[in-house]
Amino acid sequence: MPLRLNLQWKVLLLVAGTTTLILLVSAYLHGVITKSLIEEYRYDDAVKQVVTVANRAQTRGYFNTPDDLLQEIEFLVNSRPDFNQIDVYQTTSTGEKLVATTAPNSPRLPYLN
Repeated sequence: MPLRLNLQWKVLLLVAGTTTLILLVSAYLHGVITKSLIEEYRYDDAVKQVVTVANRAQTRGYFNTPDDLLQEIEFLVNSRPDFNQIDVYQTTSTGEKLVATTAPNSPRLPYLN
């Protein structure tokens, strides 16, 4: 005997299915947006930390003492697991010069101003 649904049950199942679909899409979009916001926050925080180290290097004369600069950037790399390498360049009259790096055997990162 086939199952026969009257109009009331059909509408009820349609509403329940639509509500479930809306809930699933909403949860997915919430996850995507939250992940995007977290990544944006982590990126902004990383940039702020690098800018802070750059300002500190400039004000404390770390370009004259590369060992102090290396210690500063190694501390930053060790404090952030998402940092693998930091290269510090200094602009000279002949171009950019690598002053310090946390990964001497790795390929150089590009110079960014």
